[in-house]
This record gives sequence, structure tokens and C-alpha cells, in this order.
Amino acid sequence: MNKKFAFTLTEVLVTLSIIGVVSALTVPTLMNQYQRKVQAAQIRKFANELDQGFEMQIIEEGKTKLSSTNMWKKVATKGDLTDLRAFFNTRFKIIKTCEKTSGCFADSYRSIDGSKEEAFDNSKITTYVLANSAAIRLKAKLSVKVDTNGDAVLDENGNYIPFGAGNSAVVMWIDINGADKPNIGGRDLFQIAIGDNGLVFDECYTTNTNFTCTPSAATCIKSPTGSNCFGVLQENNWVMNY
Repeated sequence: MNKKFAFTLTEVLVTLSIIGVVSALTVPTLMNQYQRKVQAAQIRKFANELDQGFEMQIIEEGKTKLSSTNMWKKVATKGDLTDLRAFFNTRFKIIKTCEKTSGCFADSYRSIDGSKEEAFDNSKITTYVLANSAAIRLKAKLSVKVDTNGDAVLDENGNYIPFGAGNSAVVMWIDINGADKPNIGGRDLFQIAIGDNGLVFDECYTTNTNFTCTPSAATCIKSPTGSNCFGVLQENNWVMNY
């Protein structure tokens, strides 16, 4: 007669305990890595959609760059965001509008390193939630050259002359999942700028007239609003390793 072997209750409990300890140590790390990949993919997808949308705008108006379009000129010379808002409504579909940031964005955000937490600016600036769940807040940045008469300077082709190649008339805050958590700068909240060529880049390039900027991971992890984080993410080939 064959003898049957089985685990004792003690052996089973010890094995389960070991599995539990290993899981407790590894699962949170794996989950964080997965969440970062998802967050990086979401902001990259949104940036690509913006680039494509502006490219279509340029083509439809028969121009060669975004700064030559009527939409851009209104923003750059008058701070008029009407056409830009229409652009988002057409290209992305706005599902919610907030008179202030509250209701579309979270009320407060914290930094990646946990050193800072601050309330998000709740001034009366219209913000939106798009069908892809991203919340956006637009800010006009009047940055084209102006002559002594107050008129924007044009080149020989009638195009607006910007300060530099990275010139931007728009700075944006983007929370890729709206008011939902984690509400951390550089994880779901980013600051970006839109170049006069229609490309999306880091907002730090708009802080000086020379448009020289090296996005800093040290700045990113200490910023509740995600300053420099988009640029660091781009330089890291969309790997969120900060």
C-alpha cells in the first residue's frame, strides 16, 4: 500500500506567512512602478494629441506655423483665449467647465518628496475637464515683440516675430485625471507651454527671454505644481524615474 504525504498545518502557515511578507515588500513597489508608467503614458498621449491638433490647425488655416494663425495672434497680442478654447472644444471635447479651478482641479497638491503642499490657485480663470478626464487651465502669456506704438512687430511676410525660437504665448496646467488622486505635482499635475511652432515643451523655457532651460529633477520633486517635471520626463524618454 502506497504511503501518502501531506503538509502539516504548521508548514502551511509558515509558507503563507513567508508569502505574505514577500508580497508586502514587493507589491507596493510594483504598483508604484505600474502607476508611474500609466501616468507617463497619459501625459505623453495628451502632449502628442496637442501637437497633432495644432498641426491640423496650421494646415486648415493654410499657414506654416502656429504663430501665423489667427488663433495664436489673438492670444499673443490681446491675451484673447476665445479661439483657443474653441480649439479644445473641437479637438478634445469639453465635458465640464469651471469658473475657477476648484471643481475641475484638486483643491491642493503636494510635492513628490512630500516636503511641500499648497492650495492650487483658485482665482477666477475658466478651467475645463476634457472627455479623456484631463483638467486643463490656460493662461495667456503676452510675449511677442511690440514696437513703440504698441503694435506687434511683423516680419516681411506679415508673421509675428517672437522673442526666440521657443517663444510661447500660452502656459498650461494639466492634471491628467482631474481632481482625482494622487494630486501630486509631477505625477498627475504638470506645467507645460505651447510653442509658436505648435509643439509642446516645458514651461521653464518661458521664464527668460533667451529661452535657455535645463529642466531639473531636483526642482520637479519639490514642486507641488509639477514645475520642470514635463521637461524631465521628455529628457528621460518618458520614463518617470524621478
